[in-house]
Amino acid sequence: MLPKLLQDDTALLHLSNAIFISLLFVTGFFILLLLKQRKVTKTPYKLETVKGKQVHVVYSDNWEDAHLPVFVILPGNPGQAGFYTDYIDKLVVSLKGAYRGCAVSHVGHSPPLPTTFRVKDQIDSKVEFIRSKLSPNTKITLIGHSFGCYVALKILQKNIITVDRCIMLFPMVERMEQAPKAKSLKSMLKFKPLLDAIAFLTHCLPATLRCRMVQFYAAKLSSEIQVYTLRVIIQIS
Repeated sequence: MLPKLLQDDTALLHLSNAIFISLLFVTGFFILLLLKQRKVTKTPYKLETVKGKQVHVVYSDNWEDAHLPVFVILPGNPGQAGFYTDYIDKLVVSLKGAYRGCAVSHVGHSPPLPTTFRVKDQIDSKVEFIRSKLSPNTKITLIGHSFGCYVALKILQKNIITVDRCIMLFPMVERMEQAPKAKSLKSMLKFKPLLDAIAFLTHCLPATLRCRMVQFYAAKLSSEIQVYTLRVIIQIS
Protein backbone atom coordinates (compact mmCIF):
# COMPACT_ATOMS: atom_id res chain seq x y z
CA MET A 1 0.00 0.00 0.00
CA LEU A 2 2.82 2.40 0.93
CA PRO A 3 4.73 2.00 -2.40
CA LYS A 4 1.52 2.72 -4.29
CA LEU A 5 0.96 5.92 -2.31
CA LEU A 6 4.54 6.96 -2.99
CA GLN A 7 4.02 6.31 -6.70
CA ASP A 8 0.83 8.38 -6.66
CA ASP A 9 2.61 11.23 -4.85
CA THR A 10 5.49 11.13 -7.35
CA ALA A 11 3.08 11.20 -10.30
CA LEU A 12 1.24 14.11 -8.71
CA LEU A 13 4.51 15.94 -8.18
CA HIS A 14 5.53 15.43 -11.82
CA LEU A 15 2.11 16.63 -12.96
CA SER A 16 2.36 19.74 -10.78
CA ASN A 17 5.81 20.53 -12.16
CA ALA A 18 4.59 20.07 -15.72
CA ILE A 19 1.63 22.41 -15.12
CA PHE A 20 3.90 24.99 -13.46
CA ILE A 21 6.39 24.93 -16.37
CA SER A 22 3.55 25.18 -18.90
CA LEU A 23 2.16 28.21 -17.09
CA LEU A 24 5.59 29.84 -17.13
CA PHE A 25 5.86 29.32 -20.89
CA VAL A 26 2.36 30.65 -21.54
CA THR A 27 2.94 33.68 -19.30
CA GLY A 28 6.26 34.41 -20.99
CA PHE A 29 4.65 34.15 -24.42
CA PHE A 30 1.93 36.66 -23.54
CA ILE A 31 4.46 39.05 -21.97
CA LEU A 32 6.55 38.98 -25.17
CA LEU A 33 3.39 39.50 -27.23
CA LEU A 34 2.39 42.51 -25.14
CA LEU A 35 5.88 44.00 -25.35
CA LYS A 36 5.89 43.55 -29.11
CA GLN A 37 2.45 45.10 -29.43
CA ARG A 38 3.53 48.01 -27.23
CA LYS A 39 6.47 48.60 -29.51
CA VAL A 40 4.27 48.52 -32.61
CA THR A 41 1.68 50.94 -31.24
CA LYS A 42 4.20 53.44 -29.87
CA THR A 43 3.21 56.86 -31.18
CA PRO A 44 5.75 58.59 -33.44
CA TYR A 45 4.24 62.03 -32.93
CA LYS A 46 5.59 65.09 -31.21
CA LEU A 47 2.99 67.55 -29.97
CA GLU A 48 3.55 71.13 -31.11
CA THR A 49 1.54 74.30 -30.61
CA VAL A 50 0.85 76.29 -33.76
CA LYS A 51 -1.27 79.45 -33.67
CA GLY A 52 -2.49 78.38 -30.24
CA LYS A 53 -3.67 74.95 -31.44
CA GLN A 54 -2.05 71.59 -30.76
CA VAL A 55 -0.74 69.73 -33.81
CA HIS A 56 1.07 66.43 -34.15
CA VAL A 57 4.35 66.58 -36.07
CA VAL A 58 6.71 63.78 -37.09
CA TYR A 59 10.40 64.70 -37.36
CA SER A 60 13.29 62.86 -38.96
CA ASP A 61 16.05 61.64 -36.63
CA ASN A 62 18.46 64.27 -37.95
CA TRP A 63 16.05 67.18 -37.47
CA GLU A 64 18.38 68.95 -35.04
CA ASP A 65 21.03 69.41 -37.77
CA ALA A 66 19.99 73.01 -38.39
CA HIS A 67 22.41 73.53 -41.30
CA LEU A 68 20.63 70.95 -43.49
CA PRO A 69 17.93 71.84 -46.02
CA VAL A 70 14.41 70.73 -45.09
CA PHE A 71 11.55 68.91 -46.76
CA VAL A 72 8.11 69.51 -45.23
CA ILE A 73 5.38 66.97 -45.99
CA LEU A 74 1.84 68.34 -46.22
CA PRO A 75 -0.50 65.35 -45.74
CA GLY A 76 -3.54 64.29 -47.65
CA ASN A 77 -6.64 63.11 -45.83
CA PRO A 78 -7.09 62.08 -43.06
CA GLY A 79 -4.34 64.60 -42.31
CA GLN A 80 -2.28 62.57 -39.84
CA ALA A 81 1.50 62.98 -39.97
CA GLY A 82 2.04 59.53 -38.47
CA PHE A 83 1.24 57.92 -41.83
CA TYR A 84 4.50 59.34 -43.19
CA THR A 85 6.88 58.15 -40.45
CA ASP A 86 8.50 55.34 -42.45
CA TYR A 87 8.41 57.44 -45.59
CA ILE A 88 10.41 60.22 -43.90
CA ASP A 89 13.01 57.77 -42.59
CA LYS A 90 13.47 56.09 -45.97
CA LEU A 91 13.65 59.40 -47.78
CA VAL A 92 16.37 60.72 -45.46
CA VAL A 93 18.36 57.50 -45.92
CA SER A 94 17.92 57.66 -49.71
CA LEU A 95 19.21 61.22 -49.69
CA LYS A 96 22.22 60.05 -47.63
CA GLY A 97 21.34 62.39 -44.76
CA ALA A 98 21.69 65.48 -46.93
CA TYR A 99 18.18 66.58 -45.94
CA ARG A 100 16.15 66.62 -42.76
CA GLY A 101 12.39 66.48 -42.84
CA CYS A 102 9.04 66.50 -41.09
CA ALA A 103 5.35 65.93 -41.67
CA VAL A 104 2.81 68.33 -40.17
CA SER A 105 -0.69 67.07 -39.35
CA HIS A 106 -3.76 69.07 -40.25
CA VAL A 107 -4.98 71.13 -37.34
CA GLY A 108 -8.01 69.53 -35.71
CA HIS A 109 -7.29 66.15 -37.32
CA SER A 110 -4.39 64.98 -35.17
CA PRO A 111 -4.97 65.33 -32.31
CA PRO A 112 -8.75 65.67 -32.80
CA LEU A 113 -10.13 69.00 -31.63
CA PRO A 114 -13.81 69.87 -31.02
CA THR A 115 -13.61 72.75 -33.49
CA THR A 116 -14.31 72.91 -37.21
CA PHE A 117 -11.41 74.29 -39.23
CA ARG A 118 -11.56 75.68 -42.75
CA VAL A 119 -9.09 75.05 -45.55
CA LYS A 120 -7.68 78.52 -44.92
CA ASP A 121 -6.95 77.49 -41.33
CA GLN A 122 -4.93 74.51 -42.57
CA ILE A 123 -2.90 76.71 -44.90
CA ASP A 124 -2.26 79.36 -42.23
CA SER A 125 -1.26 76.65 -39.74
CA LYS A 126 1.40 75.25 -42.09
CA VAL A 127 2.76 78.72 -42.88
CA GLU A 128 3.01 79.56 -39.18
CA PHE A 129 4.72 76.25 -38.41
CA ILE A 130 7.37 76.85 -41.07
CA ARG A 131 7.95 80.44 -39.99
CA SER A 132 8.26 79.51 -36.32
CA LYS A 133 10.45 76.41 -36.73
CA LEU A 134 12.78 77.34 -39.59
CA SER A 135 15.11 80.26 -40.14
CA PRO A 136 14.50 82.52 -43.16
CA ASN A 137 17.69 81.21 -44.81
CA THR A 138 16.62 77.56 -44.66
CA LYS A 139 16.31 75.81 -48.02
CA ILE A 140 12.75 74.44 -48.00
CA THR A 141 11.17 71.78 -50.18
CA LEU A 142 7.41 71.37 -49.88
CA ILE A 143 6.07 67.87 -50.54
CA GLY A 144 2.31 67.84 -50.94
CA HIS A 145 0.31 64.64 -50.97
CA SER A 146 -3.21 64.66 -52.43
CA PHE A 147 -5.03 67.52 -50.65
CA GLY A 148 -1.63 68.61 -49.32
CA CYS A 149 -0.76 69.64 -52.89
CA TYR A 150 -3.56 72.21 -52.80
CA VAL A 151 -2.19 73.50 -49.48
CA ALA A 152 1.30 73.72 -51.01
CA LEU A 153 0.02 75.75 -53.98
CA LYS A 154 -1.78 78.17 -51.67
CA ILE A 155 1.39 78.58 -49.58
CA LEU A 156 3.31 79.45 -52.75
CA GLN A 157 0.55 81.85 -53.75
CA LYS A 158 0.81 83.68 -50.43
CA ASN A 159 4.53 84.30 -51.09
CA ILE A 160 5.16 84.78 -47.37
CA ILE A 161 7.93 82.20 -47.05
CA THR A 162 10.71 81.36 -49.49
CA VAL A 163 10.29 77.88 -50.98
CA ASP A 164 13.14 76.35 -52.96
CA ARG A 165 10.97 73.76 -54.72
CA CYS A 166 7.58 72.10 -54.49
CA ILE A 167 6.86 68.44 -55.23
CA MET A 168 3.37 67.03 -55.65
CA LEU A 169 2.43 63.41 -54.99
CA PHE A 170 -0.92 62.40 -56.50
CA PRO A 171 -2.19 66.00 -56.47
CA MET A 172 -5.81 66.81 -55.73
CA VAL A 173 -6.28 70.44 -56.68
CA GLU A 174 -9.35 70.67 -58.93
CA ARG A 175 -12.19 68.69 -60.54
CA MET A 176 -12.10 66.16 -57.75
CA GLU A 177 -15.60 64.88 -58.55
CA GLN A 178 -14.43 63.79 -62.01
CA ALA A 179 -11.69 61.50 -60.69
CA PRO A 180 -12.45 57.75 -61.10
CA LYS A 181 -12.12 57.05 -57.37
CA ALA A 182 -14.30 60.01 -56.51
CA LYS A 183 -17.03 58.64 -58.77
CA SER A 184 -16.85 55.20 -57.15
CA LEU A 185 -16.87 56.72 -53.67
CA LYS A 186 -19.86 58.86 -54.57
CA SER A 187 -21.80 55.75 -55.63
CA MET A 188 -20.81 54.03 -52.38
CA LEU A 189 -22.33 56.88 -50.37
CA LYS A 190 -25.75 55.54 -51.37
CA PHE A 191 -25.06 52.74 -48.90
CA LYS A 192 -23.86 55.04 -46.11
CA PRO A 193 -25.99 53.43 -43.36
CA LEU A 194 -24.51 50.04 -44.20
CA LEU A 195 -20.99 51.49 -44.32
CA ASP A 196 -21.56 53.16 -40.94
CA ALA A 197 -22.63 49.81 -39.47
CA ILE A 198 -19.54 48.06 -40.89
CA ALA A 199 -17.30 50.83 -39.56
CA PHE A 200 -18.91 50.53 -36.11
CA LEU A 201 -18.46 46.75 -36.04
CA THR A 202 -14.84 47.09 -37.18
CA HIS A 203 -14.22 49.62 -34.42
CA CYS A 204 -15.51 47.08 -31.88
CA LEU A 205 -12.82 44.56 -32.89
CA PRO A 206 -9.74 44.24 -30.65
CA ALA A 207 -7.03 46.78 -31.46
CA THR A 208 -4.56 43.98 -32.18
CA LEU A 209 -6.83 42.49 -34.84
CA ARG A 210 -7.49 45.87 -36.44
CA CYS A 211 -3.74 46.50 -36.51
CA ARG A 212 -3.17 43.16 -38.25
CA MET A 213 -5.87 43.96 -40.82
CA VAL A 214 -4.19 47.27 -41.67
CA GLN A 215 -0.77 45.60 -41.82
CA PHE A 216 -2.16 42.97 -44.20
CA TYR A 217 -3.47 45.66 -46.52
CA ALA A 218 -0.38 47.87 -46.23
CA ALA A 219 1.88 44.92 -47.04
CA LYS A 220 0.61 45.10 -50.61
CA LEU A 221 1.84 48.67 -50.93
CA SER A 222 5.48 49.47 -51.58
CA SER A 223 6.99 52.89 -50.94
CA GLU A 224 10.40 51.95 -52.33
CA ILE A 225 9.63 53.14 -55.87
CA GLN A 226 8.02 56.33 -54.56
CA VAL A 227 11.01 57.06 -52.33
CA TYR A 228 13.47 56.44 -55.16
CA THR A 229 11.50 58.65 -57.56
CA LEU A 230 11.27 61.46 -55.02
CA ARG A 231 15.00 61.20 -54.26
CA VAL A 232 15.80 61.57 -57.97
CA ILE A 233 13.44 64.55 -58.31
CA ILE A 234 15.02 66.35 -55.35
CA GLN A 235 18.56 65.70 -56.54
CA ILE A 236 18.08 66.77 -60.16
CA SER A 237 15.74 69.70 -59.59
